[in-house]
Amino acid sequence: MHFSLALKLLWRDWRAGELTLLLTSLIIAVGTVTTITLFVDRLQQALLKESATFLAADRVITGSDPISNDILARADELGLQQALTLSFMSMVFSDDRAQFASVKAVDDNYPLRGRLIVSDAPFVRGAPVEFGPQKGEVWLESRLLPSLGVGKGDILDIGVASFPVGNVLVKEPDRGSGFNSAGPRVLMNMADVPATEVVQPGSRLTYRYLFAGDVAALDELEAWAKPRLGVEARMFGVKEGAAGIGDALDRAERFLLLGGLLGVILAGVAIALAAQ
Repeated sequence: MHFSLALKLLWRDWRAGELTLLLTSLIIAVGTVTTITLFVDRLQQALLKESATFLAADRVITGSDPISNDILARADELGLQQALTLSFMSMVFSDDRAQFASVKAVDDNYPLRGRLIVSDAPFVRGAPVEFGPQKGEVWLESRLLPSLGVGKGDILDIGVASFPVGNVLVKEPDRGSGFNSAGPRVLMNMADVPATEVVQPGSRLTYRYLFAGDVAALDELEAWAKPRLGVEARMFGVKEGAAGIGDALDRAERFLLLGGLLGVILAGVAIALAAQ
């Protein structure tokens, strides 16, 4: 009895057009909320990906000593891209001048995110390149060339090895602060470090292992690797690696979530008005 009465009332409301209005408003509300949610998620992922250029990677392990090869093997199993940098302070010499510089050695895969910008002359706009210096050459920051009195093609001594000056380094994606970034930059290939004999027991070194790839694989590597890292080593992403960028991303995420919440509220109001 009650069921058939409910069906009669439903049919009456349907013929009157009231349920059609309510159903239409419900479809529009669901579509609006879904669209806003997808847009917010895509925009959030785009912000995170773009911000990763400040680390030259999606995840970084940094420390004063090399990490276990097991961690690198695990990253390789997960299909992640890898790169390595080594930073240290050293005196560099031209024919008649010397300068205390921040030397950074990079492998052939660096950078994983972002691009290096180089030029042929100091203090001019440069152009992006895919990878760092080749074995047997060094790139100098603009301010180093006049202070050492060298130009492109001249010889620079680092430790006991000599290298020709290649491109002028205009910008590197992960140039940060700290002791090893205090001086003007010299960028060299990782394969040339042993020839300099600069790295000795007791040297102040900073190793940075860079990883990039699928988010799920990165999270799995982080969960697996953190308990196996040494006391001084740490693993972080863009939010933890740069406080200013992390704060900006948090504010952006809150703003995007607020936009999604407003969409839900407006959809609820539309349904309520239609039901009334």
